[in-house]
This record gives sequence, structure tokens and C-alpha cells, in this order.
Amino acid sequence: AISIKEIEKILEVARTKYKITHYTCLSLLFLTGMRIGELRALQWDTDIDFKNNFIHINKTKDRYGSRKPKTKNSYRKFPMNENIKKILLDYKTWYDQIMETYSFRNPQGHVFVTYAGEPLGEQHLKRIIDLICERENIPHFTPHYLRHTFVSIKLSNNVPITTVAALVGDTPETIYKT
Repeated sequence: AISIKEIEKILEVARTKYKITHYTCLSLLFLTGMRIGELRALQWDTDIDFKNNFIHINKTKDRYGSRKPKTKNSYRKFPMNENIKKILLDYKTWYDQIMETYSFRNPQGHVFVTYAGEPLGEQHLKRIIDLICERENIPHFTPHYLRHTFVSIKLSNNVPITTVAALVGDTPETIYKT
């Protein structure tokens, strides 16, 4: 896991020096414990519910495209708090402007896109993290570290392991093992 101080630095650097997509992706991974493939598979119309404040996680996306998750536990509704909602609404404002020109590049309506309007590639976020770490003298981490950090913080705040497992789409046994 990454310390809270390190997370704050990473997110502040991403917010102030890098693109809104980078900041939003890193924030969402940290605030939800989502897997990178789940994040890449999100679509505005089916997965982001601003009215009821949920993020529906029901697929993953890898180099072969979108597909069903590996396990039934991976299907879940993640509660969207005001912080997550604000981050996504700010990003949506930028997204809507980009898509005025580039919507043909994202016909499935994926949430996370490049500045050219294309859905993020499999290695996109990893390359950005590597760049941020190198330029900003931050210890190296992967998107999956943010998932482990989310779980560690929830457990250290006495959130029941069954709740944490449900939030990240795992079983309590997997959480204990990892």
C-alpha cells in the first residue's frame, strides 16, 4: 500500500501538472479500489448513475476488448460519495467538450478517453504513472497499488472485511490472503 501522504502528493501532482484524465483515473482508482480493467470498461450511459449515486461495475476491459468479469463478486454497485461525484462531474464537463469533435472515436461511450477522444489503451495509465514517478521523484507504483491502498485504509478504519470485500469485488478470503 501507499501512505496517505504519498497519495496526497501523487493526486496533487496529477491534478496540477498533468491532464484531467490522469488525475481523474488515479483519483477513482484510489477512492474506489477498482481494478484498472474495470475503470477502462466504464461507460457513461450504463455505468455512471449520477441520479442514484452509484458506479455500476459489470465488465472489464483488456487488450482483447470489453468482457464479463472473472467472478460473480466482481459485479457490483459502488456507492458514489460527493467527492467521487464532483471529480466525475468535473471530468464529464471536459469529456463533453472533447466529444463534440471526437465522438466518432468512442462510439461505445467509454468514460476515460485520451485528448484525441479515443478510449484509453491498456498501457496508457501505466505509462503516465511511470512518467509522473520519474519526473516528480515519487517512488514507483502501479494502478493495482491504489487498490491495495484502498483496502488497507478501509480495514485500518475498522470497516468490516465483508464490506471491504464487497466494495472491491473480492471475497474476504482473498482479502486476507493478499
